[in-house]
Amino acid sequence: MYQPLKGIKVVDFSLAAAGPSCTKQLTELGADDIWIEPLKGASTRSHHKYDFYCANKRSLPLDLKTIEGIDVMLRLIGKADVFVTNYRLRAVNKLGLDYKSLKEINPRLIYAALTGFGTEGAQANNPGTDTAAFWAKGGILQDYAEKGTLVVAPSAFGDCAAGMALAGGVLAALYDREKTGEGCDLYTSLLAMAVYLNHHAVVEVQYGEEYPKSRTSPAYPFLNSYRCKDGGWISMTIARADFGKYFDVLVKAIGRDDLAGNTQYAAIESITRENSAAFTAILDEAFSKMTSDEAVTALQAGNIAADKVQSTADTLYDPQAEANRYFYPLEATHPVPGGKPEILVPASPIKYRKDLNFGITGQKRGPKLGENTVEILKEYSYSDAEIEALLAKKITIKD
Repeated sequence: MYQPLKGIKVVDFSLAAAGPSCTKQLTELGADDIWIEPLKGASTRSHHKYDFYCANKRSLPLDLKTIEGIDVMLRLIGKADVFVTNYRLRAVNKLGLDYKSLKEINPRLIYAALTGFGTEGAQANNPGTDTAAFWAKGGILQDYAEKGTLVVAPSAFGDCAAGMALAGGVLAALYDREKTGEGCDLYTSLLAMAVYLNHHAVVEVQYGEEYPKSRTSPAYPFLNSYRCKDGGWISMTIARADFGKYFDVLVKAIGRDDLAGNTQYAAIESITRENSAAFTAILDEAFSKMTSDEAVTALQAGNIAADKVQSTADTLYDPQAEANRYFYPLEATHPVPGGKPEILVPASPIKYRKDLNFGITGQKRGPKLGENTVEILKEYSYSDAEIEALLAKKITIKD
């Protein structure tokens, strides 16, 4: 297996989805992740997605309200390459796990923190969830819904995106450490990720564009979705730069040869709000006479980017996704009732030619609470007597 981060030690002090999404990326690359949990277990354990977030990690529950628990944590951090947290910074600082303190015991440490709203400002210590900090405050919940409605926010999109961004920052910091010998601290937030991913609207509103929009009155009718006579939808894109090249191709594909070269619609400068609504109505009528398969076939024959709109259930068994191994079976901590002991989970979106099974082979379910307690403590030079004392005092637990 290709494991470029093999030998990198990560102390993972994260919960829910955002922090675990970051460390998941690092474990896929071969890092050794020691997940520090409360004695009752992290909230992530209750999710059906638990194994997706926590595959390949090792569990060490600690009572960090005790001096002994903090001492164990600091011993691990002293030998770690990376520390990742998405607990509120006020709580982390109260435990003495801020970067300034940890740098004193490990100058080479990469300290990566993920918050809801950033490290500055009045909301810096507010609880930041995916729905509140990413979808709602980031403008996405409202501006990407049909006008007058809100998006039904898909769970953990912002969490996972922010986690992946933080993992990218960790990799850059590790590379820099190879040159300088020094660690550093880095931060991102759910709000930062929303702003970044929403760059199109951020820029366009400054040029007078208005959000939210309506599908029937888009700014640009050639970047839209249309319903076909079989009830299915198709999504179509013609880039503005290619508008002149593909306008006549489009109208012929939908059986409206009479519109070829039409001066009202065939020039990019003529795409006003009124003309967009009018041409959307024309496309609605044309596609309503075609099945979704017929529409996609005709558009793709003209080299126009288009495909059928699928449900997640469709994508799970999509031949194209299957051909590229975008899903793989993993032993499930929470098996589907009445189903197999395995579930399909998304594979790493990155593929390396030297290992086409990267992120698929060798994947193990998330650890049971305390499953790795003893082995981890022994690796960090705790004697059997010391381990038994920690267990007896409920500083930690084992499975």
